Amino acid sequence: MFLLYLMEGITIGFLMAVPIGSVGILCIQRTISAGRREAYIVGLAGASADLVFSLVSAFGIRLVSDFITEHQYEIRIAGGALLLLMGIILVRLRRSWGVEHAGALKATGIYFSTLVLALTNPLVMFGYAAVISAAGVARILDGYFLLSMLVVGIFLGSLLWFVVISNLVLRFRMKVTEEKLAWVNRVAGSLLIILGIGTIWAGALDML
Repeated sequence: MFLLYLMEGITIGFLMAVPIGSVGILCIQRTISAGRREAYIVGLAGASADLVFSLVSAFGIRLVSDFITEHQYEIRIAGGALLLLMGIILVRLRRSWGVEHAGALKATGIYFSTLVLALTNPLVMFGYAAVISAAGVARILDGYFLLSMLVVGIFLGSLLWFVVISNLVLRFRMKVTEEKLAWVNRVAGSLLIILGIGTIWAGALDML
């Protein structure tokens, strides 16, 4: 039975991560500019955020859930501002071609900055709440163990998607020159700026 819930969680996590959002854009950009390792760090941060959201949704952590629900618009605006800032940095980024292996400090910075970015999208939590409810979690009679397997599966499924997308992009990386890398940064940065402006605008409208 627990394998069934684990596989169901992997499926949910994978499918929920498929839409290319800010973390997906960063994962692609990191794959091209720095290689697989940094892309995996970004993916791990994105999967960690999905783990947090699924935990809150599945176990009904009331305090966190109520806070996110009550302040969702402010959180979205803050997340939009962060997206905007990261987009501007990417657009203005000028770096030479070549893989720089991330040290422990840099890897930690990449992880936590991406995690904060991912966590500032409360809509994902509501999405997980809807999907988990549709999966029939409320009918689980055997306590928290099966629910834990579902949540673990969601984390693994989300992480699997980022591993897949980074390896797909890596196949084309050798064809990317320094000039093309600059364009990748500009395109990725522009997409983040658009997402940031849209997020800020939607959050501000909802607050009115």
